[in-house]
Amino acid sequence: MMKTSSYRKHSDRFPAIGKRCGAMLLCVALAAPAYADNESIKHLQKTASISYDKMMQAKQSADNAAKDAAFAEKKLASLKRKLALAEQEYASVREKSDQAGSALARATQQWKQASDALALEWNKDGESR
Repeated sequence: MMKTSSYRKHSDRFPAIGKRCGAMLLCVALAAPAYADNESIKHLQKTASISYDKMMQAKQSADNAAKDAAFAEKKLASLKRKLALAEQEYASVREKSDQAGSALARATQQWKQASDALALEWNKDGESR
């Protein structure tokens, strides 16, 4: 058997250490871009999350606006119906008012004729006495 020196024993260990260090350096070299990619992914996730929150807020605002518009549309339809009824009522009342005005004019004319006839009759009676 051959006797090995202590240097030889340690030098035999260096390749194993070198392999370990090389493997570690390889892992670090591979992990660095992965870490950078991981940071990029985290940034993209954060951006996507913020965008999602904004989208949900916009959706809520749009839903509220749609509900408000639907309510306003129903209110407008109701007011249009009330306006149409009020216009019909006005037309009816206006017609009755016109009829009452005509009836008043006829009654006034009849009263004038009757008053004139009465005045003539009184004048005849007054002259005959």
